[in-house]
Amino acid sequence: MPAFLVNYGGPLTNLTSNQASFQHILTACEEKYKSSIQSVAFTANSLDLTYYQIGIHRMIKVELPEQIEKDMKSQDLDVQNKAKMSKQLFNKARASASDFNVGQYKLLAHNCVTAVANVLNVIDQNILKRKKKVVPTILDDNIKNATLLQAMVDEALRGTSLPPSQKHKNYQQAHISSEIWSNVMTDVNRHQQKTMKEDLKNLHDNPSTMESKENEDKEISL
Repeated sequence: MPAFLVNYGGPLTNLTSNQASFQHILTACEEKYKSSIQSVAFTANSLDLTYYQIGIHRMIKVELPEQIEKDMKSQDLDVQNKAKMSKQLFNKARASASDFNVGQYKLLAHNCVTAVANVLNVIDQNILKRKKKVVPTILDDNIKNATLLQAMVDEALRGTSLPPSQKHKNYQQAHISSEIWSNVMTDVNRHQQKTMKEDLKNLHDNPSTMESKENEDKEISL
Protein backbone atom coordinates (compact mmCIF):
# COMPACT_ATOMS: atom_id res chain seq x y z
CA MET A 1 0.00 0.00 0.00
CA PRO A 2 1.24 3.58 -0.62
CA ALA A 3 2.92 5.09 2.43
CA PHE A 4 5.33 7.78 3.54
CA LEU A 5 7.48 8.24 6.62
CA VAL A 6 8.17 11.66 8.17
CA ASN A 7 11.56 11.67 9.91
CA TYR A 8 12.35 15.39 10.00
CA GLY A 9 15.71 16.08 11.63
CA GLY A 10 16.43 12.37 11.95
CA PRO A 11 19.15 10.23 10.34
CA LEU A 12 19.30 9.14 6.69
CA THR A 13 16.36 11.16 5.31
CA ASN A 14 13.66 13.60 6.40
CA LEU A 15 10.87 12.16 4.25
CA THR A 16 10.54 9.06 2.13
CA SER A 17 7.94 6.95 0.35
CA ASN A 18 10.41 4.11 -0.15
CA GLN A 19 8.94 1.50 2.17
CA ALA A 20 12.01 -0.72 1.84
CA SER A 21 13.98 1.95 3.72
CA PHE A 22 11.55 2.39 6.63
CA GLN A 23 13.12 -0.26 8.86
CA HIS A 24 16.63 1.01 8.10
CA ILE A 25 15.56 4.48 9.23
CA LEU A 26 14.02 3.17 12.43
CA THR A 27 17.17 1.19 13.21
CA ALA A 28 19.34 4.26 12.54
CA CYS A 29 17.13 6.30 14.88
CA GLU A 30 17.53 3.74 17.65
CA GLU A 31 21.30 3.92 17.27
CA LYS A 32 21.42 7.72 17.12
CA TYR A 33 19.07 8.45 20.00
CA LYS A 34 20.20 5.49 22.13
CA SER A 35 16.62 4.48 22.83
CA SER A 36 14.19 1.74 21.84
CA ILE A 37 11.19 2.48 19.64
CA GLN A 38 7.77 3.09 21.14
CA SER A 39 4.90 3.31 18.69
CA VAL A 40 1.14 3.44 18.49
CA ALA A 41 -1.01 2.78 15.43
CA PHE A 42 -4.43 4.26 14.80
CA THR A 43 -6.78 5.34 12.03
CA ALA A 44 -7.82 8.90 11.20
CA ASN A 45 -10.15 9.77 8.33
CA SER A 46 -9.58 6.34 6.73
CA LEU A 47 -5.76 6.68 6.75
CA ASP A 48 -3.60 4.36 8.85
CA LEU A 49 -1.10 6.23 11.02
CA THR A 50 1.80 4.99 13.14
CA TYR A 51 3.32 7.44 15.62
CA TYR A 52 6.89 6.77 16.77
CA GLN A 53 8.72 7.91 19.89
CA ILE A 54 12.47 7.25 19.95
CA GLY A 55 14.04 9.08 22.87
CA ILE A 56 13.61 12.78 22.12
CA HIS A 57 12.80 12.09 18.48
CA ARG A 58 9.29 11.89 16.98
CA MET A 59 8.18 10.42 13.65
CA ILE A 60 4.99 9.46 11.86
CA LYS A 61 4.13 6.98 9.12
CA VAL A 62 1.03 7.48 6.98
CA GLU A 63 -0.43 4.63 4.93
CA LEU A 64 -3.24 4.49 2.41
CA PRO A 65 -5.09 1.19 3.07
CA GLU A 66 -5.30 -1.24 0.17
CA GLN A 67 -9.08 -1.22 0.51
CA ILE A 68 -9.12 2.45 -0.48
CA GLU A 69 -7.45 1.69 -3.79
CA LYS A 70 -9.92 -1.15 -4.39
CA ASP A 71 -12.85 1.12 -3.53
CA MET A 72 -11.69 3.65 -6.11
CA LYS A 73 -12.65 1.07 -8.75
CA SER A 74 -16.01 0.28 -7.14
CA GLN A 75 -19.21 0.45 -9.16
CA ASP A 76 -20.85 2.16 -6.20
CA LEU A 77 -20.30 5.88 -6.79
CA ASP A 78 -20.60 6.76 -3.10
CA VAL A 79 -17.92 4.23 -2.18
CA GLN A 80 -15.78 5.39 -5.09
CA ASN A 81 -16.08 9.08 -4.17
CA LYS A 82 -15.27 8.41 -0.52
CA ALA A 83 -12.17 6.47 -1.58
CA LYS A 84 -11.08 9.30 -3.87
CA MET A 85 -11.40 11.77 -1.00
CA SER A 86 -9.19 9.54 1.16
CA LYS A 87 -6.60 9.33 -1.62
CA GLN A 88 -6.69 13.12 -2.01
CA LEU A 89 -6.20 13.54 1.74
CA PHE A 90 -3.23 11.17 1.64
CA ASN A 91 -1.65 13.14 -1.22
CA LYS A 92 -2.34 16.43 0.55
CA ALA A 93 -0.65 15.22 3.73
CA ARG A 94 2.37 13.98 1.78
CA ALA A 95 2.65 17.29 -0.10
CA SER A 96 2.41 19.22 3.17
CA ALA A 97 5.18 17.09 4.68
CA SER A 98 7.32 17.78 1.62
CA ASP A 99 6.74 21.54 1.91
CA PHE A 100 7.61 21.43 5.62
CA ASN A 101 10.97 19.83 4.84
CA VAL A 102 11.99 22.87 2.82
CA GLY A 103 11.95 25.01 5.98
CA GLN A 104 15.08 25.51 8.05
CA TYR A 105 15.40 23.54 11.29
CA LYS A 106 14.58 25.57 14.41
CA LEU A 107 14.83 23.97 17.84
CA LEU A 108 11.51 25.26 19.20
CA ALA A 109 9.54 25.97 16.05
CA HIS A 110 10.55 23.80 13.10
CA ASN A 111 11.59 20.37 14.30
CA CYS A 112 10.62 16.69 14.37
CA VAL A 113 7.68 17.36 16.71
CA THR A 114 6.17 20.16 14.64
CA ALA A 115 6.77 18.06 11.50
CA VAL A 116 4.47 15.39 12.95
CA ALA A 117 1.99 18.06 14.08
CA ASN A 118 1.95 19.46 10.55
CA VAL A 119 0.89 16.10 9.10
CA LEU A 120 -1.72 15.46 11.80
CA ASN A 121 -3.29 18.90 11.28
CA VAL A 122 -3.79 18.08 7.60
CA ILE A 123 -5.31 14.66 8.25
CA ASP A 124 -7.46 15.44 11.31
CA GLN A 125 -7.42 18.85 12.99
CA ASN A 126 -9.29 17.50 16.01
CA ILE A 127 -6.27 15.56 17.24
CA LEU A 128 -4.15 18.62 18.08
CA LYS A 129 -6.92 21.23 18.01
CA ARG A 130 -4.98 22.87 15.14
CA LYS A 131 -1.96 23.61 17.32
CA LYS A 132 1.17 24.01 15.19
CA LYS A 133 3.86 24.65 17.79
CA VAL A 134 3.90 21.83 20.31
CA VAL A 135 6.42 20.18 22.60
CA PRO A 136 6.94 16.40 22.73
CA THR A 137 4.86 15.83 25.88
CA ILE A 138 1.86 17.72 24.47
CA LEU A 139 2.09 15.79 21.21
CA ASP A 140 2.37 12.49 23.10
CA ASP A 141 -0.64 13.31 25.29
CA ASN A 142 -2.82 14.32 22.34
CA ILE A 143 -1.93 11.14 20.46
CA LYS A 144 -2.72 9.11 23.56
CA ASN A 145 -6.13 10.76 23.90
CA ALA A 146 -6.88 10.26 20.21
CA THR A 147 -6.10 6.55 20.42
CA LEU A 148 -7.78 5.85 23.77
CA LEU A 149 -11.25 5.40 22.28
CA GLN A 150 -9.95 3.12 19.54
CA ALA A 151 -8.05 1.01 22.06
CA MET A 152 -11.18 0.52 24.19
CA VAL A 153 -13.36 -0.31 21.18
CA ASP A 154 -10.68 -2.72 20.02
CA GLU A 155 -10.69 -4.41 23.43
CA ALA A 156 -14.50 -4.54 23.58
CA LEU A 157 -14.78 -6.08 20.11
CA ARG A 158 -12.18 -8.76 20.80
CA GLY A 159 -13.15 -9.36 24.42
CA THR A 160 -9.56 -9.20 25.62
CA SER A 161 -6.91 -6.53 26.02
CA LEU A 162 -3.56 -6.60 24.28
CA PRO A 163 -0.60 -7.55 26.47
CA PRO A 164 1.62 -4.55 27.38
CA SER A 165 4.33 -5.66 24.97
CA GLN A 166 1.91 -5.48 22.03
CA LYS A 167 -0.12 -2.38 22.79
CA HIS A 168 1.96 -0.33 20.37
CA LYS A 169 1.21 -2.64 17.45
CA ASN A 170 -1.08 -1.86 14.58
CA TYR A 171 -4.71 -2.65 15.40
CA GLN A 172 -4.87 -4.65 12.18
CA GLN A 173 -2.73 -7.20 14.04
CA ALA A 174 -5.53 -7.33 16.60
CA HIS A 175 -7.91 -8.34 13.80
CA ILE A 176 -9.64 -4.94 13.61
CA SER A 177 -9.29 -3.60 10.07
CA SER A 178 -9.23 0.05 9.09
CA GLU A 179 -12.51 -0.47 7.24
CA ILE A 180 -14.23 -1.42 10.50
CA TRP A 181 -12.79 1.66 12.19
CA SER A 182 -14.03 3.78 9.32
CA ASN A 183 -17.56 2.40 9.68
CA VAL A 184 -17.51 2.64 13.47
CA MET A 185 -16.46 6.28 13.49
CA THR A 186 -18.48 7.53 10.52
CA ASP A 187 -20.67 10.52 11.35
CA VAL A 188 -19.92 10.32 15.06
CA ASN A 189 -19.56 13.81 16.49
CA ARG A 190 -17.26 14.72 19.37
CA HIS A 191 -20.07 14.58 21.97
CA GLN A 192 -21.04 11.09 20.81
CA GLN A 193 -17.40 10.01 20.91
CA LYS A 194 -17.14 11.24 24.50
CA THR A 195 -20.28 9.30 25.46
CA MET A 196 -18.99 6.16 23.74
CA LYS A 197 -15.66 6.51 25.52
CA GLU A 198 -17.38 6.83 28.91
CA ASP A 199 -19.64 3.83 28.23
CA LEU A 200 -16.73 1.68 27.12
CA LYS A 201 -14.65 2.72 30.12
CA ASN A 202 -17.51 1.83 32.46
CA LEU A 203 -17.88 -1.52 30.71
CA HIS A 204 -14.15 -2.15 31.07
CA ASP A 205 -14.02 -1.14 34.74
CA ASN A 206 -17.31 -2.79 35.72
CA PRO A 207 -18.09 -5.76 33.44
CA SER A 208 -20.85 -6.85 35.84
CA THR A 209 -22.75 -3.69 34.90
CA MET A 210 -23.43 -5.02 31.41
CA GLU A 211 -24.53 -8.40 32.81
CA SER A 212 -26.94 -6.69 35.23
CA LYS A 213 -28.36 -4.59 32.43
CA GLU A 214 -28.89 -7.68 30.28
CA ASN A 215 -30.72 -9.40 33.15
CA GLU A 216 -32.92 -6.34 33.62
CA ASP A 217 -33.77 -6.35 29.92
CA LYS A 218 -34.72 -10.04 30.13
CA GLU A 219 -36.99 -9.42 33.12
CA ILE A 220 -38.69 -6.55 31.33
CA SER A 221 -39.28 -8.68 28.24
CA LEU A 222 -40.83 -11.40 30.39
